[in-house]
Amino acid sequence: MTATIKPSGTHHKITSKFYWRILSKLCAVLSALAFISLLTNTYYTKQAIIKNRSDLLITQTSQVKDAISEKISIFQDLANDSAQHISEHSLSYQDAINYVKKTFEENKTFFSLLVAYTPESQPHISPLHAPYFERLYGVDKQHTFKNYTQNPDYTWYTRPLIEGAIWTEPYYDQESQALIVSYSTPIYRNKEDYTKKTNPIGVVPTDVGLDYLTNSIKKIQLGKTGYAMLFSEKGQLLAHPVEEFVTGRTTLKELSQQPQMSYLKEIDQCSASTTLPKTLFKINQPDNGIKYAICQKIPETGWLLVSIYSEEENIALNQPHTENNTNNAKKTFLLLSATLLVFSLSILSLISRQGIQTSTIYSAAFIVATINVWWAEFQYHDTSLPNATAIINKTDLQTFIRHYQSASDDKKFQTLLFVPTGVHIQSIEFRSASNVFITGYVWQKYNRKDIHEQGKDESTYTTDNNKKSNEKIVPGVVFPEAVSVNFNKVYQQKQQDDQVTFGWYFESELRQPFDYTKYPFDIQHFWLRMWHKEFYKNIILIPDTEGYGLLSPQKRPGVANDILLSGWNLMSSQFNFIPHSYNENFGIKSYEGLVDFPELYYDVILQRQFLTPFITQLLPIVVISFLLFASVATIHKSDVNEVRNSVGALLFIILLSHFSLREDLDLNGVVYLEYYYFVLYGLISILLYLNHSYFVTAKTPEEQKKLHKRFVIFFWPGYTGLIFITSLLTFI
Repeated sequence: MTATIKPSGTHHKITSKFYWRILSKLCAVLSALAFISLLTNTYYTKQAIIKNRSDLLITQTSQVKDAISEKISIFQDLANDSAQHISEHSLSYQDAINYVKKTFEENKTFFSLLVAYTPESQPHISPLHAPYFERLYGVDKQHTFKNYTQNPDYTWYTRPLIEGAIWTEPYYDQESQALIVSYSTPIYRNKEDYTKKTNPIGVVPTDVGLDYLTNSIKKIQLGKTGYAMLFSEKGQLLAHPVEEFVTGRTTLKELSQQPQMSYLKEIDQCSASTTLPKTLFKINQPDNGIKYAICQKIPETGWLLVSIYSEEENIALNQPHTENNTNNAKKTFLLLSATLLVFSLSILSLISRQGIQTSTIYSAAFIVATINVWWAEFQYHDTSLPNATAIINKTDLQTFIRHYQSASDDKKFQTLLFVPTGVHIQSIEFRSASNVFITGYVWQKYNRKDIHEQGKDESTYTTDNNKKSNEKIVPGVVFPEAVSVNFNKVYQQKQQDDQVTFGWYFESELRQPFDYTKYPFDIQHFWLRMWHKEFYKNIILIPDTEGYGLLSPQKRPGVANDILLSGWNLMSSQFNFIPHSYNENFGIKSYEGLVDFPELYYDVILQRQFLTPFITQLLPIVVISFLLFASVATIHKSDVNEVRNSVGALLFIILLSHFSLREDLDLNGVVYLEYYYFVLYGLISILLYLNHSYFVTAKTPEEQKKLHKRFVIFFWPGYTGLIFITSLLTFI
């Protein structure tokens, strides 16, 4: 009997296929693990950053709340002790006044103190009056309240007689000329009435200035655009960075109706009850981005303390950690792409009758994956300038001003001037890869007081926000990054509030370092950097918030609605402050602001329209790719010279197109679209190698057929796979 033995070549082939299948499955598992690792790493790292920062801000808010609560308790205790002493000792009218005066002088923590009697309790005193002792502005003063019993606005007098001890809503006090909130407790004729809380004969109020409350909440470190607010039990604003909101007696409901602060509607739960169901609120607004609100109740008064901060600045505060996380994510993506490539190659190596179908499937998969990368680039992109503080509403501006005033005090600058400045762009034209030509209007607002006529078009004014100096300044603006600029003064308008507005029409060509790395999917930041004409002084240009309806980037403030942008889409525009430091003083010894001086930027974000580059650049590349594949597919019907000549012609066309791209963009580095040319260069080299192997090296028609089949199957997966990898390297 003769044993049947399989040929060793067949056994080796089966074993090889088995190992390749095992390797393919292993690569698939590694790919899945890499992808899951990427998602979880990115998500949990971001959440950890937000949570750590949120926990810190919650702690800071709680500390400020506790500090206010402790101070409030002291005020209440001192007022209650005074009322108890007057009541239990049945002090006379004059003795009560003397006691209150002595108590006020001995307790420097008091902002004010007074005792006010009812007319029925002091019938022999006419007209009835109440001495008022206060130090709301740091200096001890004495005033006298007259006819306080007949003024319905004096709730510090009327309400305690009915309700007992209360905190009033904020009001403007004519005597102290200050916005205050009062704690008022009743007094009684004797100890028995005091114990029973019956028959009150007067009140002992003490006041807290809203300036004190505002300064207290400033201690919460919420970044350059974060801020805190304090509301009374009935929702009236007690403290806010924008002073006019407080002086205007704005309520929580009224504030939430403003478009830029509509997110306050989402924290109604904070004011619904004294026990907060939730402390941290995530607020997602299309125009203002993602913000977080921290709510804390002050139990003694029922006041609501709300801290607002942005997610963007929250993550920016953790920038080093975020950059490390981005690098880790990129490494994970690279691992994923490499694993996917090995996986596809391992499948393709199992050449069988289904080789063409397999090649088609993986080519289509890589094309879809590449398109997904493009889509992600369009949807998710970083449009912020480095170290920029965005100003998208009046609150952001007032918060920035407060921060800079503090920094200016620390640097002991002699002047501090804020000049409201506005911009209206009428046209934007890219004249080269680095130069852009713009036209439009720029205006500035000044106070007319202290005017100094110079016999010229421009007079000297002081600004409305001049806090430290009466120094006169010359209106004007400078574009420090302009190659050329022409200003033409077109108007000078006096406003009803004694302000003067100067307006200039300008034409300017700016040279800026545009980044074309991701061309044709690039997003360009065009900015207008502005100095004051007397830039060597501590004069800060600030956005004219009153000159725009909304400053939200999506509303595109400062850009003409009908602006023509050839080849670009206008995404957004906004004002930013970016700190700059200088190593020179421009020859001016008194130069102020050499270190971290905030300069005003007007930033316009443009996204390239994809259609034009697709037709002029990408479509020819696709056509050439198909022509190369046709050369590969029909090589068995050609000869060595014919293939060489056709490939040479295609190479010449590719070189011309590539040269045209670099010339048009005036490139220094490599842009995304160039990788398509590099891949084509590689394919041409491989095709020439195939041409040589097919016609020279291959010994038999069988070897030629096998070689031809492998190149046909490998062409599109290899080409699209390389494009996918370069897309990941560029965009991720």
